[in-house]
Amino acid sequence: MQMEPPFLLPGIIATYSRNLEALGINVRVYYGLDYNYCFGPEISYFRKPNKDCEVSF
Repeated sequence: MQMEPPFLLPGIIATYSRNLEALGINVRVYYGLDYNYCFGPEISYFRKPNKDCEVSF
């Protein structure tokens, strides 16, 4: 199934980090401008505390 642009495409999934040895959650929302370009935020959350955390955009 192909969606007609513009569109919003949300997603949520469980994710695992080998570095943290923890299970987390990943949430993303994509905004499709056309059939070739889409962008949007993506957030991952892991419950295990880590002093050497990394933030990437």
